[in-house]
Amino acid sequence: MPMLDHVEELRRRLFWIVGAVAAASAVAQFVVFTFPVILWPAWAFVRPAMTATERRTSRFAIAGSIVLFMSGVALAWGVVLPLAVQWLMGLQTDALTPVITAREYFSFAVDMALAFGVSFQLPVVIVALVWLGIVTPERLATFRRAALFGSVVIGAVLTPGDLVWTTLAMAVPLYGLYELSVIVSRRVVRMR
Repeated sequence: MPMLDHVEELRRRLFWIVGAVAAASAVAQFVVFTFPVILWPAWAFVRPAMTATERRTSRFAIAGSIVLFMSGVALAWGVVLPLAVQWLMGLQTDALTPVITAREYFSFAVDMALAFGVSFQLPVVIVALVWLGIVTPERLATFRRAALFGSVVIGAVLTPGDLVWTTLAMAVPLYGLYELSVIVSRRVVRMR
C-alpha cells in the first residue's frame, strides 16, 4: 500500500475517533462508553502490518482491555459512586446545605468511572511489558508489597474524601488485578 493511502486511512480513522469522543461529550460527558469505539479504529489501522500471531494476540488484548475497562466502570458506577455520594451528602449540616447540579453530578460520576476504567487496565500494561521482555514474572512477584502499597495509594488518591470503603473498593480489585497479571504473565513467558 502506498504511503499516501496509509496517511488517508489514518486520517479517516482519526475522524472516527474524534467523532466518537465529540458525540459522547455532547451527551453528558459519557466518554466512558466510547472506549471500544476509540480502541477499534486504532487497532484496525495497525492490523495490516501484523502477522497472524500478532493479530490473534492483539484481539485477545483488545477484548481483555474492553472487558477490564467496563468492569472498572461497573464497579465505580454500582458500588463506589453510591458510597461516595452518600458520604458527600453526609457532610450536610444546618449551616451547610449541599447544592449539586446535574452537570456536577454527571461530571463527578464520569470522572470516577474513567478513573476506575483506566486503573483496571493494569493487567494489559503488565502483560504487554512482560511480552516485550521489559519485566519478568519473577521480578513482578518480588514487588508484591510495593504493589499492595501502590494499590492503596492509588485508591486513596482517585476516590473522594476519607471514606475507607471507597479506597478499599479500588485498592482490593487493583491488587487482585496485579496478582492476576503475574499469573497471566507466567503463561505469556511460556508461550513466547
